[in-house]
Amino acid sequence: MSTESYKVDSNNIPDASNLKIGIVVSRWNDSITDNLLKGSIDLLKSKNAAPENIQIIYVPGSFELVFGCRKMQKTGVDVVIAIGSVIRGETNILILYVMLLPMELKILMFLGIVQLFFVF
Repeated sequence: MSTESYKVDSNNIPDASNLKIGIVVSRWNDSITDNLLKGSIDLLKSKNAAPENIQIIYVPGSFELVFGCRKMQKTGVDVVIAIGSVIRGETNILILYVMLLPMELKILMFLGIVQLFFVF
């Protein structure tokens, strides 16, 4: 799925002027995650998020996103956004789809990070 075919209805996104927002970004596949981060920040600014209320931390890869999200939650932010990229073919298919992704999804849901958006 390409993000070009997925349109976000910004009317469904609440005003962010009073929110403290934490973004956790994977450095792996940074040509992808950097663009996703830029798009996220642009959308947040369009919803009146103050730049000083946006914290960003980087983690080495998508597996470490859960640890970064937990660390970000402890800073007292209102919202945590996790940005990572897992590309089919770069990781053993058994490890990726049977072990890694289901485990990460369970942990993110446990942490309360339940709004997930995937780009395949």
